[in-house]
Amino acid sequence: MVSSSTTISSQCQSALLGIATSSEGECINAAGLSGFIPALTGNSSIVSPLDTWLTGLCSQTACTNDQLDKLVDDITSGCSTDLASFGFSNQSTASIKSDVQAFYPTVREVLCLRK
Repeated sequence: MVSSSTTISSQCQSALLGIATSSEGECINAAGLSGFIPALTGNSSIVSPLDTWLTGLCSQTACTNDQLDKLVDDITSGCSTDLASFGFSNQSTASIKSDVQAFYPTVREVLCLRK
């Protein structure tokens, strides 16, 4: 559950909105993540938004490493201040890209098994 005091900077919000409407964001169904907002604020169940997002994710072509790199760059750049509070820095970006590229195919495969 996200605390009501949890806020995302306007810079990060803009970066996330950009991802949701970008061609790179399509391969992770980023636009479908907006359905989680009511569930995260405690106003509804997460089951239906999760099912909707997974259906959209699994119907898309898997992300390429270039797309994943662009998504990581956009998030780490646009949300740098927000991520710094969790100990992430620009020096972490290469490691994050490597981890995302290593784990994304398996995680996507597992998430899409039901489809």
